[in-house]
This record gives sequence, structure tokens and C-alpha cells, in this order.
Amino acid sequence: MSDLIAAYLFLAGAGAGTALLAVVVRPAAMRLAGITPGAGASRAGRALRRVDLVALTAALVLLTLGALCLFFDLGRPEAVLKLFTRPTPTLITFGAWSITILLAAIAAALALRGLAARRPGRVARVASGAASAVVVAASACVMAYAGLMLSMLGTVPLWSTPLLPALFVASALACGSAVIALSLMAATTLLPLHARLDRAALRLDVMLVAVELVVAATYVLSVALGDAGPQTLVPLLTGRAGALFIGGFVVCGLAAPLALDALRLRGVLPEAAVALACAATLAGALCLRLALIGAGALPAPTVYL
Repeated sequence: MSDLIAAYLFLAGAGAGTALLAVVVRPAAMRLAGITPGAGASRAGRALRRVDLVALTAALVLLTLGALCLFFDLGRPEAVLKLFTRPTPTLITFGAWSITILLAAIAAALALRGLAARRPGRVARVASGAASAVVVAASACVMAYAGLMLSMLGTVPLWSTPLLPALFVASALACGSAVIALSLMAATTLLPLHARLDRAALRLDVMLVAVELVVAATYVLSVALGDAGPQTLVPLLTGRAGALFIGGFVVCGLAAPLALDALRLRGVLPEAAVALACAATLAGALCLRLALIGAGALPAPTVYL
């Protein structure tokens, strides 16, 4: 598997995590800002719509770039086309359709939210809610798919654990939290309750990065205690993969964001530290995928959509 596949896994996961969180945390953000469903024309309502626009557009871009990485890595347009013209009940088809449905659902959610803002009404709200529900379901499928696919390749001990999908999901959600925080910084300069939303976003980021840390530690422990023994971890902890996993993922992607977010919550660091923590989370997630793909690069089936 190439670095393009690692890039695909990162971009698709980050995009799906962003889309899911953008939909799920929106009601909580509205309550925190004191916005009712019919108050979309308020100053705070317009600001939160900008956050929606930035976050969902970012998710759309990330997912599209991920799909392009996969397309160029496969190098066989006819093979990709067959997944849609002649679908079969396989995990590969499931992954292809999941990301396609998610892209369409995000585009629909953006359009319907714009419509609901211009023409408030029950029908527009129901349609927007339905699109959001599809976004949540498809996002969950996209986040879990990569780990499920790799874990089914039993020839690679590093991947042969049910905790790998959990690690991919946790990492995708941490990436999504980082993109949401960046969207908040970019889109809510006029929001009266920006400080409260900023702290809520920071707490969410700390929680999701901490969950990612726990899942990663559990994954490493499960591999070490598996049938193949601790030596299974050698490819992941040495060489290029080791530098990416320990330096890129553990230090940059986990320790650094947690430390920066904690100091920001205490008011020790300026707001710019949030952007640095988000960048570290995203870089660490990419390093995780590069390390896992590199460490598990053994002769194996080459279908991994």
C-alpha cells in the first residue's frame, strides 16, 4: 500500500469526523448561544451558520481530496466505475458507496440549511434534519470502514485486531474536533458568545484527544498480548514507521494538543495556541496512518477502497 492510501485514510477520516461533529454538536452550540430554531436571523444565528458553512465545506473538501487520492492510487478508472455500475455485496462496495452518499448528504445539508435560513418553516427544518441524519450515518460508516478493511487482512498481525477500527474512529473524531475548532476561529469573530463556544470546543477537543490516547494505548497493548507476541510491534516502533508513530502521532498528535489545550483552558496561552493544537492533532493523525500502513506493508491483497 502506498502513501496515497495513507493520505486517503487520513482525509476521508478527518472529513467524516468533521461532518459528524458539525451535525451532532450544532444543537448544543445553539443552546449555548441562546438560539432558538426560529431565531436564525439573529446575529448569533448568522454566526453559527457561518461555522456550519465553514465546517461542512471543509468536510466536503477533505472527503473529495481523499477520494481523489484513492482514485489516483488505483490508476484504474474502470475498476472504480464498476463499483457503482455493477455493485457487489462486499466491504469494498460498502466503502465506495458510503463515501459517495456522505458527499451527497453534506452537499444536501448545506443547501437545505441555506434554504431553511431564507425560508423558515417546518418542511425546510424536517428536510434539513433528514439530510443531517444521513450525514451522521454515512460518516460513521466512512470512519469505521478503513479500520474494518485493514483488520480483515489477516496476513498482517498489526492490523488483525478489532481495536484497529476503534482507533481509526477515535482518530477521525479528534481530527473532526480540530477542524470544528478552526472553523469556529475562522467564522465567529462577530459572535457575542464566542468565548463560551471557544471553551466548549476546547473541552470537546481535550475529551476526544484523550479518548484517542486511551484507544491507541489499548490497541498497542492488545497487539503486544496477541498470539504473535510483542515482536509484532517492532515494525511499528522502529525505523521510519517508529519515528512517525512515536514522534508524529504520540508526541505531536496526542501529547502536544493535550498540553496546549490544557494551558489554553487555564488562560496561559493566547487563542493562536488553539490553531497550533489543531494542526498538531491533524499532523499526528496523518502520521498514525502512514506508520500503520508502512509497518504493515507486507505482500497482501491490493484492494483497499
